[in-house]
Amino acid sequence: MGKGKREFPFSFALGACYTCSMKRVSLLVSLLLLSSCLFAANIRSVFSGTALSGMPVSSSQLVRKERTLLFVWATWCGFCRAEMPDLAEVADAYPTVQVIGVCIDLADSKGGINPRQRKVAQQIMEKAGLRVLTIAPSSGLSSTLLDSLSGIPAAFWVDANGEILEGPLYGRQTKEALVEQFEAMR
Repeated sequence: MGKGKREFPFSFALGACYTCSMKRVSLLVSLLLLSSCLFAANIRSVFSGTALSGMPVSSSQLVRKERTLLFVWATWCGFCRAEMPDLAEVADAYPTVQVIGVCIDLADSKGGINPRQRKVAQQIMEKAGLRVLTIAPSSGLSSTLLDSLSGIPAAFWVDANGEILEGPLYGRQTKEALVEQFEAMR
């Protein structure tokens, strides 16, 4: 070890010294906190997409319930599929909450629904017992909200006016965590 510097055990991955590694960790934490501030506070003007049925969906969907849980997922994401039974339970247990899935790999190159992906998404949701509105996001929703995400699954709590109350919440959301989040917003 050099004088005045503590060697970090994983220096091959994080840098040559403890101080440098801590600076990198601090920078990473700062960037993650900043990224959470970059999300639009209100998504009403950009919330739109195409439902699995092929019908257009607009921001008027948000006013139907007191709270909306938007969950962003993809058909290839194992963690997304794993959280679906919990999402189904919350959707069934709380009549003032609507759950809307935003499936990022549904759209075809023309902005419509890819029939093969539709079938895959429907099978995944059916297996999980999840019967909620699921959309392919519009380009506006993608460019304002989704392109800034650092991973999926991700979830957002939104009120009837389109205001983001909480999120992005990364990783698998359990029923217990979702209920706790919902109760804290009441």
